[in-house]
Amino acid sequence: ENMKRLFALIITLIALYSLQVEGVTYTLTTSSNWIQTLSSLQPGDTAILQSGTYTKTAKLSLRLNGTPSAPIVITGDTSGPKPVINHSGANQNIIDLIEGNYFTIQNLELTGGSLGIRLGPSSTYSISNGIIQNLTIHDTPETAISANFYNHTYTNLTFKYNEVYNTGSGTGECLYLGCVGGACIIRDSVISNNLLHDTLLATTGSVGSAIQVKEYSFNNLIQDNVCYNLGGPCVLIYTDGGRGRNTVIGNIMLGGLDNGIQAAAGATIVNNIVLNTRGDGIAIIQNPPGVTIGNITLLHNTVVNASSAYCLRATNFVSSGSFLIANNAFFCPGSSAVYVNNAQTGVAWYSNGFLGGSAPSGVNSNGFYGLGAIAAELAAVGSNNVYPVSSSTLIARGNGTVSIGYDFNDNTRDATRPTVGAYEYSTSNNPGWVVSRNFKAIIAAASQSLSSSPNPSVSGSSTSTRSGSVSSVATATASRTAAASLSMTASVSVTASVSVTPSTTASAGLTRTASVSVTSRASSSASNSVTPSTTATAGLTPTGTPSVTPSGVSSGSPSGSASMSGSDYSSSSQMPGSGNQLVSWLSYALF
Repeated sequence: ENMKRLFALIITLIALYSLQVEGVTYTLTTSSNWIQTLSSLQPGDTAILQSGTYTKTAKLSLRLNGTPSAPIVITGDTSGPKPVINHSGANQNIIDLIEGNYFTIQNLELTGGSLGIRLGPSSTYSISNGIIQNLTIHDTPETAISANFYNHTYTNLTFKYNEVYNTGSGTGECLYLGCVGGACIIRDSVISNNLLHDTLLATTGSVGSAIQVKEYSFNNLIQDNVCYNLGGPCVLIYTDGGRGRNTVIGNIMLGGLDNGIQAAAGATIVNNIVLNTRGDGIAIIQNPPGVTIGNITLLHNTVVNASSAYCLRATNFVSSGSFLIANNAFFCPGSSAVYVNNAQTGVAWYSNGFLGGSAPSGVNSNGFYGLGAIAAELAAVGSNNVYPVSSSTLIARGNGTVSIGYDFNDNTRDATRPTVGAYEYSTSNNPGWVVSRNFKAIIAAASQSLSSSPNPSVSGSSTSTRSGSVSSVATATASRTAAASLSMTASVSVTASVSVTPSTTASAGLTRTASVSVTSRASSSASNSVTPSTTATAGLTPTGTPSVTPSGVSSGSPSGSASMSGSDYSSSSQMPGSGNQLVSWLSYALF
């Protein structure tokens, strides 16, 4: 009988421990043993670095293995300037994240070293369910953030509200995600609202791109990033290998020495603005050589290019590919707006406006129409304002059956005859954010919402939602929610032919004729803790009214419904009701 009671007690204690992990909050200063503390954090722990410069000469290797209910958080104190971590040696990375699961790194400035942060420098550990946000990374000789260790699959990562600049003397990418030839991949992840610029110092290899996602990576969302003064493309993606499309939406590229956006296969590219790149505005090309180009959707992009390059260059279309190119505005008066080097078999063109050269041969009659001079169509290109003027021929010339429900500003599009290009015309002046060299602010009209804060995770107490859809031929949905002092990040995946839904995702029931389905995942952070396992169920409709507030500073109304479940735990955690019930049941059954 005593053995039975002892056994029951052990089981009860195990249950209690598994349900309640009490973390410790550490407040660190430049004079504290901060490296040792960061290197030994346990589930539920939070480390807060006070303002100051933290100089190190040795490698900082972290193992941040949190749990869904007890994540690990490293954060800078938000009451003053960001704390600076400086590595004085040029041959070591500032931070090596050897392994990590359910973690957040935020509100820090990183400089010096070799790379800023490298995820996964070991083939035996995984990196998943993590958030890297509101970092400033600069003057690193190599890449600022990389996730490219062989044999890794990086899953459910979020990179948002980071500023990266002056990466150079090496390859100089801002974010380098995945490996050459698919030797490692990133999937189901979000790269959003980052400010990425001045990579012109880069000197070797494929240099100076802002966001590079390597071969066979899939189901990633690249959204609302601002790029300028780059040595490489703003967005460079390769092929998804038929596993699930990568989505590129609402990004801005200002200037640069290369193409604005470049892709090969498995990509949905929507509502982007590319201005005055030395290379092509959008390039759909075989990279790496030999890859089969296909499964590409280009919708409602605006490209303005004063150089001799093309607005759109698309090479080696194949008859077995699926291509939709619709409602784009191409202004390249110094060249041919669109260059295609082979027959248009398998390509659907609808209502694309162009200035420069002539429409490609073989395009269906309603695929292109001519535009007037730039000054007669757009507000003020010299000030980066490419919103249509009231007399623009872009207005009401789009094809509503192959449109998307919201525009670059997250304002609703006309469902029947939308405006061609990234903006939907609604008022005589641009009702939203005018493109500038700063974080993209979403200023949506009327009942929609405002966001301009690059620090969404630490403050904010209201609810906001962004939702929208690509209708008919191309369906893609974005949804993001913040609620009750939680900052939530939705990972939107658009998959083609193969639908992959990770265990932490909730499906939105949308489909399209080319077998595209949508899944979304929401992660949340409360105060200085984060629970990436928190899920959202989104009942989204193809005609939803979009609104957005990434920082959660004002309110809007969602289309459909969204709910949130899960709990956030502080250092004095409380067990959920289900845990109490389990313990009571064990005590009753065994005692």
